[in-house]
Amino acid sequence: MKLKKFHFIQAFYKLEKDFLKQILIQFSWIILAFSSSTITHHELQIKDPFQKTYEWELEDIPFFNELIVSWNAFRPSQGFYLISTSLYTTQWSAWLPYAAWHKDKQKSFNVTDNASNISSFQDIVVCSNVFKAKKLRIRIEAIDHATLKDFFCLHACTTLGTPTFNKEASPMRVNPLNISPLSQMTLDHPRFASLCSPTSTTATIRYLTQTNTLQATHFAQHVYDQAFDIYGNWSFSVAQAFVELGKAWRGWVARFTSFNQIITQLKNNCPIVVSLKGPLKGSAQTYQSGHLVVIRGYHAQNREILCMDPAFSLDSDTLIAYEEENFLQAWERRGFVGYCFARH
Repeated sequence: MKLKKFHFIQAFYKLEKDFLKQILIQFSWIILAFSSSTITHHELQIKDPFQKTYEWELEDIPFFNELIVSWNAFRPSQGFYLISTSLYTTQWSAWLPYAAWHKDKQKSFNVTDNASNISSFQDIVVCSNVFKAKKLRIRIEAIDHATLKDFFCLHACTTLGTPTFNKEASPMRVNPLNISPLSQMTLDHPRFASLCSPTSTTATIRYLTQTNTLQATHFAQHVYDQAFDIYGNWSFSVAQAFVELGKAWRGWVARFTSFNQIITQLKNNCPIVVSLKGPLKGSAQTYQSGHLVVIRGYHAQNREILCMDPAFSLDSDTLIAYEEENFLQAWERRGFVGYCFARH
């Protein structure tokens, strides 16, 4: 799917059944509506290159109790961006810091607004207890001589409860994308066993750019979350992917709700990086703490999902076919989350 920028127009398109219910394009923002999860893309309008603060308020969306924020920007040459969120339940919550994104480092937060029962932890903002939100705000602050001139797009993934997933798949085979095999186990890094997300995303970027220059260890350094000592922060992964891909692309975190969304992404030559939790028959390990792989194709007749799984010991062993039902169960344990990419 190709995202484009439109001004002061409104248009509705009916797309493939069960993939997107509708696309609403109005005043440069786009809503992709799913049954229980909604992706909203917002192109920033920065008129002053020295502007220091930008706020986006989103309303008229389905109730939600979880928010995942993604952004597409180049890193500031000085200072850092502070990204914060505020949700509206019965009133607006306090601004909660979501991410600090510097030239060469990044960190997320663990904060709670007790008055509104809203918490921000790593890459997820949640409403506690029975509360549901109906509006959100995302604020970007350019701090310590940073500017917003190279900040292009925000994405909000809002979800209510556990995403429902339509497992009915297209009967068509989707030929596997030619993803170069890449094992995290062969990386020259002391924590190679923790680099499934950087390795899977690196393999995806190599495919999209048709170059093999990007190294997974370099990518890992630029997604490392200093606050939690992890390499798998979802928001940081798609943010750095944009830095590597450039302005011709957009990337965001989504919770999928239909198998045909996968099919459509693959038909558009875009692999999907997804998070799984074992058990998964035929996998290299148990994946009890979560694990990220690349979906690169689908074999309808064999009911197999074709993947690049970086947990195998050798590059040549990473191209593997997983049984569809078992794979979807492992993906469901992680809420059907994935990294999406599309040309802009």
